[in-house]
Amino acid sequence: MGQTIKTNGKTPTDRVFLAHYQLTAAQAVAADDDYLKADALTTLAVQNFAGPYLNEILAPRVLSITADTANMAGNVVITGTDANDEALTNNIALNGAAAVNGTRAFKTVTNIQYPAARLQSGSATVTTAADTQSGNVTATVTAAVIGGAQTTGNIAVLDSDTKADIATKIAAAIDADATIGADFDCVADGEDIVLTAKVPAANDATYDLTVADTGLTGVVVGAYADVVTGIPAGNIRVGISDLFGIPYKLPYSTVMAMYANGVADVVAASAWSETVLAGNYIDPTIALAGAQVDVYLVV
Repeated sequence: MGQTIKTNGKTPTDRVFLAHYQLTAAQAVAADDDYLKADALTTLAVQNFAGPYLNEILAPRVLSITADTANMAGNVVITGTDANDEALTNNIALNGAAAVNGTRAFKTVTNIQYPAARLQSGSATVTTAADTQSGNVTATVTAAVIGGAQTTGNIAVLDSDTKADIATKIAAAIDADATIGADFDCVADGEDIVLTAKVPAANDATYDLTVADTGLTGVVVGAYADVVTGIPAGNIRVGISDLFGIPYKLPYSTVMAMYANGVADVVAASAWSETVLAGNYIDPTIALAGAQVDVYLVV
């Protein structure tokens, strides 16, 4: 590197070398969406899987993640090493039930972290107590999981109740309602009425909590606002893609020729990096299928 050669003019040019990188038939195993880890269900806690995994990576490969549930979100965090045995991490964002390829070529994997599912939650605040008179109010919760709007029975409030007292009474009535309580937990946090789903699910934009002052008590409850976005639970599996690493840091593709089992191939949408070794990988047009691959490139 850094050497020059003479030309027929006065200006020398850089001297380069032609490298031959080869994947053996064993290393060129076909893409497999659960090559490393079969389906495992996400939970309400982040999970770490340190192995052992189903198969060993035989040559640096870009990994893939596949989920089975729409609206899944969060990052699957892969930790391991690159072709130079240096520490490597790749955050691969879930995209619902779609398969997603990573952006780094791994030689080894030492940990796979799954994101947590989340319970949708929100709150409404009691802004005015029963400053007119004692009487009844009702609460209405709206959500798709309970079939739309569901209203509690009468909730008795007193003109001596504080805003926190009223929040506690409304939350208790919502929690005790047979229809609403089957799918939600409701508690008071000071003057806030906090509504939380019991099961992680895709975020429901129809969620609402309103209070009607049926007894002309003067109670006022502010608008409901989402606090935590819901994310459903689902299975995630981790595999290897067709993209295979190249042991050079390159600013752009310098591939001169490529052959899959002796058949000429071309580079598809690959990636190159002068600074990150694992950011250099090739996406072959002919899918890997357990046959030798030969790449000739300028370095």
